[in-house]
Amino acid sequence: MNSTQPTPSTPASIRERAYQYHVKGLTCAEIAKLLDLSPRTVERYSLAEKWRERANPQPLAERAKALQKQGFSYAQIARTLAVGKSTVYGYLRSAKQRTGNPVGSENGVSNGAKK
Repeated sequence: MNSTQPTPSTPASIRERAYQYHVKGLTCAEIAKLLDLSPRTVERYSLAEKWRERANPQPLAERAKALQKQGFSYAQIARTLAVGKSTVYGYLRSAKQRTGNPVGSENGVSNGAKK
């Protein structure tokens, strides 16, 4: 039987739930424990369905920067990424240090700060 096709004993909903946990960053062992499966079974699902290629999640710092460019506030970014506001500030401060743009600015122009 082809391992990429759901079988009666492993419905597509279990595979989809496993994939959603993978996207959230859980390991195969953690997913297996949550779904009452063998870690090897979860690993096989991952390989057969190419989860890494499908998910390819963007690092939180990059997501925070992208959301800021879209006009989201620190609080909105924090809620979206499920992290604290101080964590968002840290991500954006690190991005500023790498690029030289002030935190809270866009294209090098600060928001309301006088020069």
